[in-house]
Amino acid sequence: MPVTRWSYSMLLVYQITSVGTLLFSCFSFVFGITVGSFLNVIIDRVPREESFLVGRSHCDYCKHTLAWYDLIPLFSFLALLGRCRYCKKFIGYKYPIVELTTGICFVTLLHPMVTGMTMGDISVTTLLWTLFNLYIFSTFIVIFYTDLWSGIIPDIVLISAIGITFIAILLQHPHQILSYVLSALGAMGFFLALFLGTRGKGMGFGDVKLAFFLGLLLGWPGIFLTIYAAFLTGAVVALILVLWRRKRFFGGTIPFGPFLVLGALVAWFWTPLLWQKILGMF
Repeated sequence: MPVTRWSYSMLLVYQITSVGTLLFSCFSFVFGITVGSFLNVIIDRVPREESFLVGRSHCDYCKHTLAWYDLIPLFSFLALLGRCRYCKKFIGYKYPIVELTTGICFVTLLHPMVTGMTMGDISVTTLLWTLFNLYIFSTFIVIFYTDLWSGIIPDIVLISAIGITFIAILLQHPHQILSYVLSALGAMGFFLALFLGTRGKGMGFGDVKLAFFLGLLLGWPGIFLTIYAAFLTGAVVALILVLWRRKRFFGGTIPFGPFLVLGALVAWFWTPLLWQKILGMF
């Protein structure tokens, strides 16, 4: 088939678009790991009741203040083979894990926006909603890893997330705000009953507040699927750990917040599909 001027133009546009998408994905990843570096500060300092807005970063072992070239997300860890430049202690994998997780999330969330830009279909609403999604997923990452590693869910993160989520729903779905609030109260009531019934041994009060946030964010039936997925995955992991004689599920040693976050991700992406299948069963 001969190459016409039109086909050549389309091929050129495709190549430019592909290169642009690749560059934007690289930018999204770099932006993500940079944000992940800041999330690391929150995850590291909040459990120790330190300010994450002021104060220079330092090595946890030798307390030496870190230079800017020691704090380049991911790359500094790789260049130093995961060790402090000054005392040579291994700093652990927590920091690159958070940065890598954030980078992947940002690439995934920002990809639809670059697709919309190439199609000429981008609006202020789309931009604001994308920024909201990035904020929510950053909140998920902080809650997941802080609870997993320190056993707490930071109030400052939850309160700000609840406030911003309420404003977002009020702007996006003002006629459904009551439904979202009732979902939040229902989820909080369910976990509060578990908290009181087990005297804090089965659930922490942080899980009660997290349930309120997720109920407000996801509404109904999203919060139902979140709780179902959280208990299902939590039970499976707990059973495996019990069989390995590592942990006790209701002994207060396995945080439930990470499972709620994973359940929220399931509901975030697949609520319509899963709910349709559940209704189809009846």
